[in-house]
Amino acid sequence: ELFAVLPSTLCVLKLQGQSGVGPKGWRELGERLHVGQIPRLTHLSLSHCRLGLADVITIFSALPESLKILELNEIRHAGNGAFQLSAWMPLVSRFSSLTHLRELKLRVCRLDRDSASILFSSLPLSLQVLDISGNPTVPSNAWALLGSAMERGGL
Repeated sequence: ELFAVLPSTLCVLKLQGQSGVGPKGWRELGERLHVGQIPRLTHLSLSHCRLGLADVITIFSALPESLKILELNEIRHAGNGAFQLSAWMPLVSRFSSLTHLRELKLRVCRLDRDSASILFSSLPLSLQVLDISGNPTVPSNAWALLGSAMERGGL
């Protein structure tokens, strides 16, 4: 019920480690973002949180265009740990609208080959800080995609 009363003027929302939010709370946050009720949000931290697949898809697909900092360090699926490609796709799709995004933090997200490849090849041009430390399973072809994005001036 906390998310229902967040003011529309809210600029920073840090929820790192909030295990008590639960599915209903995450769904409520996603709905508020989806209908544009937090339009001035510039900083969102979901680091160390556990979310269901449907909730992360809703939240990622509704991130406000005003967002400048997105922290997803150690974000986990509530059921099985790491998020797979289907969870990251809405974020990748949203990147083109996030023209103010300057920082993306994905430390220890257990990125697999497919997730890393799609994320690295789609990063917004506005990005200035990318923290992907602690993802040891990212394969060399994904790093090559990141290098290509950097060469194109994408980072």
